[in-house]
Amino acid sequence: MDTTDNTHKEENKMKSFKQLLTESHADVDKLTDLQMVRLALQEEIKAINLYEQMSQRANDPRVVKLLESLTHEEKVHSVECEELIEMIDPGYEDAEEEGEEESEDMFGDEDEEEDDEEMEEEEDAEEEEEDDEYEDDEDGMEIGFRRSY
Repeated sequence: MDTTDNTHKEENKMKSFKQLLTESHADVDKLTDLQMVRLALQEEIKAINLYEQMSQRANDPRVVKLLESLTHEEKVHSVECEELIEMIDPGYEDAEEEGEEESEDMFGDEDEEEDDEEMEEEEDAEEEEEDDEYEDDEDGMEIGFRRSY
């Protein structure tokens, strides 16, 4: 591949990047507050995807670090948008309940899994405490209680 092909590819990349930066949106004067927040959420998600793709292709570790930081910030912004949508969308609560039920049917109960993990951790801790109550002789046999003062 000669340098002319590389130059042409770089020019095409720059054109698509410029196009991405100059995309026009719906006339915001005609949008409701809820529609504006939804549009903002869409843009945050696009930015997350863009920054993730760029960070995977970047060669300079400093660029990767910056892009990963930007990705994180966009995720924070998307959560902020989602929280506001939840507050101002009158139909959100019903849809949220229905979505949680459907997700639970499809994927299982996340809270139940967390509870199971917590119970296992507590049981492990109790077993360790029980193990500490006995002294072992040289052969590993339990010989009685050890007193702790």
